[in-house]
Amino acid sequence: MLHRRDRVLAWALPVVLIIVALTQITLAHTRDLTPWKGGGFGMFSTVDLLTYRPLKVEFATDRGLIPVDIHDFRDASDHASKLYTNARGLPDDRRLDQLAKLMLEAEWIVTDGVAEFSAWLNDPDDGPVIRDTDEPGDIAVEGLEMEIWRVTYERGDEFIVPELIRTYSMELEPGETDA
Repeated sequence: MLHRRDRVLAWALPVVLIIVALTQITLAHTRDLTPWKGGGFGMFSTVDLLTYRPLKVEFATDRGLIPVDIHDFRDASDHASKLYTNARGLPDDRRLDQLAKLMLEAEWIVTDGVAEFSAWLNDPDDGPVIRDTDEPGDIAVEGLEMEIWRVTYERGDEFIVPELIRTYSMELEPGETDA
């Protein structure tokens, strides 16, 4: 006959596994968690990989929207890479806000109309700094916009179908450098 403690332990593992499974399923269906980052449930039955979740970023400036080469930024540091991956894996306001704030702590160089990561600023409160290779002076940043997409495939038609899963916008007050 099992003692009371042994009975509790015998039920603890199945209860914990059920809680983990239900949490992952809830996050995947309500907050766009990719199954490949959420504990593995359903990962073999979907193509919703991080590589199929493009992130589009643009700086809103006094000269209009300037697209950002996010891949150079992602490779700039381990912290940037982690925030980039987290924002795509479970895109929510907190993760996107963290990524945006880190982007505002950098210097960017606009070449051929695209902002590319240049360097980290010595004083993050001075950022962001955006310079154009064709025009002198810094570009005033008014905000930042992000879109995260999911790429899926239509069975039978063999079409690639992009689906917008999240948008994010950060506006900076005039003279504000850190959100």
